[in-house]
Formats: sequence, C-alpha cells, structure tokens
Amino acid sequence: MARKAEKIGLPPRTTQLPFVLWLLRARPGMKMVSVQITQTTTFDDPATYAVEPWFHHVSGPYRWLELATLGTFVHDNLPIIQMFWHGDEERETQQAENRRIAAAIKPLPAHMLAWARDMADHMAHRPARL
Repeated sequence: MARKAEKIGLPPRTTQLPFVLWLLRARPGMKMVSVQITQTTTFDDPATYAVEPWFHHVSGPYRWLELATLGTFVHDNLPIIQMFWHGDEERETQQAENRRIAAAIKPLPAHMLAWARDMADHMAHRPARL
C-alpha cells in the first residue's frame, strides 16, 4: 500500500469556507486531532486549530471569521476529519482518497458564512475595553 499523504487541502469551492482547510494525519507526539487553514492554496503561514478533545485555536494567525466559520464546519464534518487524522486503511490511490473526502464534505451553509462575516465585522469595530 502506498504511503498516505500527510495532509490534504480542501479549497473554498469544496467547503464554502473563506479559506483553504488542510486536513492532517496524526504524527508521533500529536495528541489532539487538528486541522490547519491558510489564505491560499500554498501551505504558507498556517493557523492550527485543535478539533478534539475540544475546538480551539492553537497557533498561527487568528481571525474572528475563521473561528466562527470553522467551528460550525468542524461540527458538521468531524467524522471525516477524524477518519483522515487516524488514517484509512483502504487500498486506494491518493487521488481516489481526495475525491472520496471531497465528496463526503458537508459545505458550510451560506447563512452561516453571512452571520460569521457580520460577527467578524462587529468584533473589528468594537471599542477597546479599559
């Protein structure tokens, strides 16, 4: 069996998220199921979010829009994220696995993206607390 890719990038057209979502495979020493996001399809300056045992920002750039949209997306797609993290033992090519995962993804509902953008805008214009 061929070695599975360590990550797969899911573009906005697949997820309806306003960024590229990277599903990760577990590596030695990694205890939390995690995903990473980037603003482009190149893997530059990723932000890391743990999705298990609880959803939270771990490292990298942080934006309210990402937190609001990613939380909903992770909730709706947790079984797929877990499957990729733990590695699927099926014998298939990397392209076949990528197609299977992309087909199983539940895109972010449009109303959630609109809500998240409104929330991010509100947080950006909120007066600083003393």
